[in-house]
Amino acid sequence: MSSCSADSTVQRLRSCILEIFHRLPMSHADLKPYAPGIVDLLMGLVRVENEDNAVLCMKTIMDMERHQTEATESKVQPFLDLIQDMFKSMEDVVKETFDAPTHAAAAGTNPNTQAFQSPRPGSPASSVGHDLGTDVQTARPLLSGMKSFKVFAECPIIVVSLFQAHRNRVPGNVKKFVPLIKVVLMLQAGPQERAHAEAARRNDIFTGVSKDIKNRAAFGEFITAQVKTMSFLAYLLRVHHEKLSDFLPTLPDIVVRLLRDCP
Repeated sequence: MSSCSADSTVQRLRSCILEIFHRLPMSHADLKPYAPGIVDLLMGLVRVENEDNAVLCMKTIMDMERHQTEATESKVQPFLDLIQDMFKSMEDVVKETFDAPTHAAAAGTNPNTQAFQSPRPGSPASSVGHDLGTDVQTARPLLSGMKSFKVFAECPIIVVSLFQAHRNRVPGNVKKFVPLIKVVLMLQAGPQERAHAEAARRNDIFTGVSKDIKNRAAFGEFITAQVKTMSFLAYLLRVHHEKLSDFLPTLPDIVVRLLRDCP
């Protein structure tokens, strides 16, 4: 499913079904017996689905585990483990996306597009694409959810929400997330890092997006994901600052770099 076209019939059908799950009355008592099975199903789909469907899966799991806390208690740690796997994969995803010159073409994305969100099924943008015919429908194959900055950007707020609903999960998982957060915030797209280094050698400051970044939409999503990870870090600093004391001197430089890199 990861390579499915955004406007294909199969994609619209799967997205519609996942939207039904997302719109279930999460706190309703009748949902309780089904909640663990739904969460298991959606966690499996996150690993194999495309990015649009994976975002729906992630949001639905979060809502289910927030509202059906008792029924899904045993599913919280597996979901946090899944999110930690996404954090661990980000270094490779950044290299594949920005260091490999053929990635944009292979992924089927338009490197010049500025669209950060795909249209929901039935939205005006989606309907226009459908009316224009097959050429438009097949124009945007979707990335794998596990390799998508769009999906990863949902993770920080999801973790914070789960920490608030399942406080017994906080101590052990903070220890796991802190080093992963550090790695993600230190990541840079290769061409962007080189642009900063070249400017520094000229005693200059580089701002904006490097001309060698071919997939500008992906770069924007990457920066968005890092900014949201920074918000996650700010949340942890309020209560667990002692676990981040060694990283604090680095934070100002990271914040300034993110401001310079914002598209």
